[in-house]
Amino acid sequence: MKKLPLNLRMALVLNGVIIVVLTLLIGLQAQRSLSYARGEANARASEIAQRYARDVQAQFEKTSQTLMAVAETFEGLKASWVDDRGLLNGTLSQILRSNPDLLTMWTCWEPDALDGKDKDFANKSGHDASGRFIPLWYRHGADVALDKVSGYAEPTSPYSRVKAARHEILFEPANENFGGQPYQAALIAAPIRYNGEVVGVAGAYIDFAAIAKTVTAIHPYETGYAALSAGGRVVAGNLVSLNRPLDAAVLDALRNGKSGSAVFTREQNGLFETHVPFSIGQAAESWVLSVYVPVDRVLAAAHRALYLSAGLGAAALLLLNLIVHVFARSITKPLRALADGIDVATSGVIGTAAVMTESSNTLAAGAASQASSLEQASASLEETASMAKSNAESARKMHDLSRQTREAADASMMDAQRMGSAMTAIKGSSDAVAKIIGTIDEIAFQTNILALNAAVEAARAGEAGAGFAVVAEEVRSLAQRSAAAAKQTEGQIKDAIAKTAEGVAISEKVAASLADIAGKARQVNDLAAEVAQASTEQTEGISQINSAVSDMDRITQENAAGAQQTSGAAIELQTKANVMKQSSDALIALIAGETRITQSEALQPLAPARPNVRARAHSNGYSGRNGNGPKPLVPTSRL
Repeated sequence: MKKLPLNLRMALVLNGVIIVVLTLLIGLQAQRSLSYARGEANARASEIAQRYARDVQAQFEKTSQTLMAVAETFEGLKASWVDDRGLLNGTLSQILRSNPDLLTMWTCWEPDALDGKDKDFANKSGHDASGRFIPLWYRHGADVALDKVSGYAEPTSPYSRVKAARHEILFEPANENFGGQPYQAALIAAPIRYNGEVVGVAGAYIDFAAIAKTVTAIHPYETGYAALSAGGRVVAGNLVSLNRPLDAAVLDALRNGKSGSAVFTREQNGLFETHVPFSIGQAAESWVLSVYVPVDRVLAAAHRALYLSAGLGAAALLLLNLIVHVFARSITKPLRALADGIDVATSGVIGTAAVMTESSNTLAAGAASQASSLEQASASLEETASMAKSNAESARKMHDLSRQTREAADASMMDAQRMGSAMTAIKGSSDAVAKIIGTIDEIAFQTNILALNAAVEAARAGEAGAGFAVVAEEVRSLAQRSAAAAKQTEGQIKDAIAKTAEGVAISEKVAASLADIAGKARQVNDLAAEVAQASTEQTEGISQINSAVSDMDRITQENAAGAQQTSGAAIELQTKANVMKQSSDALIALIAGETRITQSEALQPLAPARPNVRARAHSNGYSGRNGNGPKPLVPTSRL
């Protein structure tokens, strides 16, 4: 199965990581942007709602302050016993003329609470049949007109409610009719006190259309809208239908303070809602200005930023993909070159290791053969040394015999001198005997010379004793001659008895011959001493050669062992080279994305057997120096 190349796998992995990271970053940025946009929208809507709530509140507050000033004025007049009803009517009409936002100004007093003269004003302008002071000033064209308050005695009337509540009340807007003109008006009424008791109520209707217009004109983010609620009912704004109740959850949150502040915000039905409660003066009733902002409108900028981020992220991803691809190729290309180089070098190392293994095996075999030859040579040298030692012993014995011969010759010379004196009388016969003895002496002398030569030749030639046979033949010839001379001597000796006269001369000659024999014996003694010394030195030299050969054998054994170790190291090197070859093939396959069976996997080289030096030595028919194996062909003769 073909795998993807390394650069493509690297690119896939890195691009996958980059895609995940970019996705997470873009998602996080989008979430933060949306969250920030939502927070900004809430803050903006809250700021808009509070600002417009303050504007609406300011309009109500203006009327409330005016009304409170009227109530306090009336309280002051009552306390000062100024009970002129015309003065109070004038005050109300003048205030109405001075405040164009007001639709009406009115007051309603308790029976006889103002001046105790209600019956005097029964059914007069601004009074009903009871005569109570209940004027109502309203706008009529460019001026104002006077009417009376009606329905004040009803329990639900503004007068009755303010009197019962004993504080200022801002009533919900309602449709009213003043002077034949319909209005949407909101009423503010405040109690008038005297000696701690409520003796009357002052009130003013304001034109609520202007306030509703202000609320309707609120359009945050162009498509948002606002609504004003009173008593839990929507009374102004851009809602689908007015006079519907405000959401119970909002009312509950505003009532119980669930929002954690005076402002309640939430997101519902694709809208950001901000509800700001406010009250007028001392009135306990709360009004609520609600601002609604579409979520999609608020988050449009955030969505555009998100789309922009996604586009930039895609562009960045493409750019990073290209960069990663180039980067991966810049990595895998040198890696491929390096892997190829390693593969070539590993192949060379495998070949070199094979050559080293073969050379080490050959060297080990040669060292084993050389060690075997050295062991044989050492054994031969030991045998030669033994023979040389035996020759030296024989030379020493020959030297002893030569010394004894010399001593015997010296004694014979002395005896010959004494015999010469004795043979003076028998000189005649002794002369003949002397000749025969001279002949025998000559033969004996030659025999000794030949024997000495034969010994020297045998010592020099060793096993090649060709000269020894020649000398032996000559000795046999001289022995025959000595036998013939002996026969002649026998006859001569018989004749010597008669010729004693000649004995003296022969005795003298014998003395001279013995002297010469003594000299020759000394020479033979000296030569024998030299031969013994040379044999001793030869033995020592052979011993030294044998020691050197032993050292050479030991070094050869060490060389053979080193060759074995070198062969083992070469095998191990070849094994490691094969492993390196497999690794380089695997690296190449990883880079190229291929699955292949490498040569090093298909052909695993077998480790060659290590040569055994000792085994080779034994296989050559030699078992060492114990003498149990076949002996080398060395000279075994003794002198």
